[in-house]
Amino acid sequence: MCGICGIIDRAGKPISEHAILRLNSSIEHRGPDDAGIYVENGVGLGNRRLAILDLSPRGHMPMHNDDQSIWITYNGEVYNYRKIRVELESKGIRFRSECDTEVVLRAYEAWGDDCVERFHGMFAFAIWDAKRRRLFAARDRLGVKPFFYIDDDERFAFCSELKGLYELQPPSFEQLDPLSLDFYLGFGYLPPDRALIEGVQKLPPAHFLVLDAEGIHISRYWKIEMRASNTGSLEENLEELDVVLRSAVDKRLRSDVPLGCFLSGGIDSGLVTALAAQASDEPINTFSVGFKDARPEDDERPLARIVSERFGTRHEEFEVAPASYDLLPEITQHIGEPFADIGVLPMYQISKAARQHIAVSLSGDGGDESFVGYPNITSAVAAENVRSWLPQPITQAIETITGIPALGRVLPRGAQAHRFLRQYVNGGVVGQFDASNSWSESWRAR
Repeated sequence: MCGICGIIDRAGKPISEHAILRLNSSIEHRGPDDAGIYVENGVGLGNRRLAILDLSPRGHMPMHNDDQSIWITYNGEVYNYRKIRVELESKGIRFRSECDTEVVLRAYEAWGDDCVERFHGMFAFAIWDAKRRRLFAARDRLGVKPFFYIDDDERFAFCSELKGLYELQPPSFEQLDPLSLDFYLGFGYLPPDRALIEGVQKLPPAHFLVLDAEGIHISRYWKIEMRASNTGSLEENLEELDVVLRSAVDKRLRSDVPLGCFLSGGIDSGLVTALAAQASDEPINTFSVGFKDARPEDDERPLARIVSERFGTRHEEFEVAPASYDLLPEITQHIGEPFADIGVLPMYQISKAARQHIAVSLSGDGGDESFVGYPNITSAVAAENVRSWLPQPITQAIETITGIPALGRVLPRGAQAHRFLRQYVNGGVVGQFDASNSWSESWRAR
């Protein structure tokens, strides 16, 4: 990952270079390989780089175009950058580097705001168009990369991490946002457009932001389509899935630094490892973690070894102490906002250990969400299937029932029933995946 930050003065007043340096230093851990700033005419951009593609100084950021009228600070990877580059080169555009950062910059030059619709990957970036005094910022379709911002009508500031904005010391940072806190305590997470601190917002996934003389404009450029089930045979569907997964893994193997896979022994990480090994000309690095004094049935390392041996990976195993609350202060320094998934503890431990060997890792995270493996996702799908035909009085009764804390202890299989009913009230599977600002608005209405 990299880190991005910036400050734009609405009136064009000079930006303190010291302020940008301080803001950039707050995210130093996100990019240990390089650092850069751009400060001019009421604008300041900063970047901390973790070099993955083109390790030469040509990948330095913030990066500019030929006449230095357009500047970009960028975090992430656009996996189809080679295809886009070929298309741009066919238009006569020449490149100075081999990194995807320049492809994003040149794509903006060629297609303007529409460029973001062509990008497949995980990214958050900001482009300053000096001639038009205009900031264009975008976040990837699923919101993998973060983008926090504040706007007080005099200046607009953004950063990859919430704590970076603390360096600007806005008065609102002394207060929690009540609605965001309500969201977190109710669901265990925040909507994609909200932050826990009052006055701070997040650019939602699949949206771009334009800041110009007329103000701030946020637009959605992509929306997930919940299509009907495929009508093909099981064999045809499996063949199509195989093509999609192989393509996805292959794109993520493009790296100029050591790369590997987190291998837990489960189906998801095992499948990713298998596809990566088959697509690579060299043995893939794999990493597994075990916990001291764990019961044999809880140790997944034997299963991981089977996968490693089958596909000839260079396998490393780490044994760590059971994840404990002692790690929380260290972890929260990097999370920035409350996080209700206990899986962050072992993930942090294996990531820290693997970083001694690699800079990029693939994992099986997301498999259960995509293939309806977790109970809450299963409940969401079931809820979505019945939402369209239940009468309004029943819906109102369900909303009342979900407010009964003891439901999970009263009904047979009560926990499962309660989970289904909550998913019904919260919008089913569409509510699970919708990345629009309507999250906050619908909650206010209720």
